Amino acid sequence: MDMKHEICCVLALLFSLGCSDQSPDGAAVDPAVPDDGSHMTGDPAAPIDPLVCEQGLGAASCDCSSNNCGLNSPVIDGVYFSQLSLASTQRNSQGFRLERFASSVAQADGGGQYAPTEDLVVGTDFKLPVGHVMVLERDSKRTYVRLAEKWTTSNPETQTYWAQPSSQPVPWYRLEYTTPERLDQCPPGLPLDSCHVFTNLCPSHPLDDNWSTMQAFVYEGNSYTQQTIEVQSAPTTPSNATWFTIACPGSLPAKMLLTRRVNADSYGAGLKEQQAFADMWAGNYCGDGRVFTRPGWPLLIRTKITPTWTLGSLDYTHSASFTAGEVASIDAVWNGDGAACLNTPRLDTVHPPLDAAPPPAGAASWYDSIQAHCLAVKGHTLPACTAGILPASWGSKGFVISVNPTP
Repeated sequence: MDMKHEICCVLALLFSLGCSDQSPDGAAVDPAVPDDGSHMTGDPAAPIDPLVCEQGLGAASCDCSSNNCGLNSPVIDGVYFSQLSLASTQRNSQGFRLERFASSVAQADGGGQYAPTEDLVVGTDFKLPVGHVMVLERDSKRTYVRLAEKWTTSNPETQTYWAQPSSQPVPWYRLEYTTPERLDQCPPGLPLDSCHVFTNLCPSHPLDDNWSTMQAFVYEGNSYTQQTIEVQSAPTTPSNATWFTIACPGSLPAKMLLTRRVNADSYGAGLKEQQAFADMWAGNYCGDGRVFTRPGWPLLIRTKITPTWTLGSLDYTHSASFTAGEVASIDAVWNGDGAACLNTPRLDTVHPPLDAAPPPAGAASWYDSIQAHCLAVKGHTLPACTAGILPASWGSKGFVISVNPTP
């Protein structure tokens, strides 16, 4: 299989059904905080599918504690997250708060500190100067996140958008972190960069050819509620405690940005269209947050915008999209309420050398498992995508179509 077909899944997709508003330790979860699900636990009576739990697919009883979520989300010492607030008193769902800024790591606990500014993130422009530091606090412990490098036009490591205009570069930012304890291990007089005390904020998981960088993207305007995969608008005005997203390559927020389905992009996709793309990336067929996908599973997509050079469209020749000869079967059409129709779920396909994804116990196929779940939560099963829906007639059903590529 051509590596260009590999699409890695998710934003730390360990979701659960029947979640309470309590964290595993009993602490209340603030519903106003954009949540990526790290506090969520599932129904203990529900059966556990080891494969689903292992791959982060959201089995009802998978315990998504803050040290086992992730894949391609930013991570600090095993704690995955994707959003921070500019309000120094506001914590994200993992307990991180952006306490202050500093002009350097050496000044993080001394002079050179300054308060957060509402103008730190404008669209996809992260205005923190190179070398400056975000001081994060969690459980009374501090982490220093340094902006080590910003993308420039002269940098050969250039990431472009997948949606038109696809030649336009996406700004990226090399963020790395350290702790006071690590800094103490550096001998006096030795430059910090020679002590190897910094770790890249973005994990280096293998990705396909659609990704040209392993550095972070930063944007404002959206929040993502992980247990339901709900896409929301986040305030960007100075009068609010604004949230911004740090998206690592391969994560759901990064895919949303590169397909221009975020509020920060000039394409201007509405929330319904954004929701359709989020559901599609996550395999949220029934629209309730139960996902049916697997990291690294092949998937190709097409937008309904024509002609293909129009702003926001995905050119059929782009390696994330497809031409007729690359389609083995249709996965689903997505309308913002889950799947509008379903044919062959991606996990029912075989793509060596990837290991097969056996369906949950008691189900003959992933198709049967999805339909049973939709019947339970929606009151009906999903209709089939009719014959002849390609190349264009599917557009009356939704915003994006996903297909299973030929091996």
